[in-house]
Amino acid sequence: MGTAHVYQSTLRRVMEFEGEETLDFKDLTPAWLKSFQDHLLDSRLQWNTVSTYMRMLRAIYFRAVDDGVAPYRSRLFKGVYTGTKVTVKRAVGEETFRRLSAPVDDESLESARCLFLLLFMLRGIPFVDIAYMRRCDMHGNVIAYRRRKTGAWLTVRVEPEAMELIRRLKNPDESSPYLFPFISRLPPSMNLGFRWSSLSLSFLPMALRSISLSPLVKLASRRLRSITCS
Repeated sequence: MGTAHVYQSTLRRVMEFEGEETLDFKDLTPAWLKSFQDHLLDSRLQWNTVSTYMRMLRAIYFRAVDDGVAPYRSRLFKGVYTGTKVTVKRAVGEETFRRLSAPVDDESLESARCLFLLLFMLRGIPFVDIAYMRRCDMHGNVIAYRRRKTGAWLTVRVEPEAMELIRRLKNPDESSPYLFPFISRLPPSMNLGFRWSSLSLSFLPMALRSISLSPLVKLASRRLRSITCS
């Protein structure tokens, strides 16, 4: 589901750049790719994000070549960035957690604060895994769950502080199989929880910045974004 989301985002960016809903493969040239990359950079996207879009386009192109619907061009993507740049270290120190440990009056901000801390306490668990976590995944003070991205089973011991956060964030709907209420907020017509995950994770960093404008909380909100990419 995560890859599908990135493909859709890539398509939206191409449509935004082209002003049209389609792009013929014959128009996919080194010059076009360079112009598209410049457009993404002018939109204030980071190099790693630009690389993601370029790699998605490259995957689509080679699939089209394999299917015989696009002409093969050697070194087509040579002039654009498809690597990964090392980003600034985003470790969050003890002082940051100390400042975030203080409750806030606003209910929505308080929920964001608690969820942020829980993500950290559960070893940086991705939000989509929290959203899909079932009640039966909890066994006392141990959570055994399957990663949405890889399908791998993971086991996490829940410390008392994290258990208290789970209790506070727990789904009040006892008839729901999900431990947390995020999935239940989706209308039935919307496809599962990935879109809700994306919406929630756009809100959480903003919520954390609303709690405090200090550099420490800004750092924490950036770290939250990095967790969501898992």
